[in-house]
Order: sequence, then C-alpha cells, then structure tokens
Amino acid sequence: QMIAHFKQTPGGFYIYAVDLDQDCWQDYEYHVFEDLVKITGPRQETIEFTGTWEKFEEYCKVGETV
Repeated sequence: QMIAHFKQTPGGFYIYAVDLDQDCWQDYEYHVFEDLVKITGPRQETIEFTGTWEKFEEYCKVGETV
C-alpha cells in the first residue's frame, strides 16, 4: 500500500534490496518494520525520524494544512 501510494508515475520512487552500505543516490532511506519506522537523511549521516507508526503519522502531518 505504501508503494502504491508513492509510486503513481514512472520515476521518483524506487525500492532496492536491503544493503545498508549501498548508495543509490537516494535523498532519504525509509526502514519500515512491523512496529518501527526509521528515516535517515543523506548518506545515513542524520536520523530524521525514529518511532512508532503512530508517531510517524503525527510526524507526517506536521505543517499539513486541512
């Protein structure tokens, strides 16, 4: 469902096999687990977010207008 949400046109969103030392010129990495979401910034130098699905939902809504 997450893939279908983001991948609606060619390009822009790709999925690669797990290899933590791999550099595919990605801006961010999303590590998605059953009870945890972790987002790292460029080259895994900064952690943008780590937390539960509930906290991730709140994180995504920051700055969102209704």
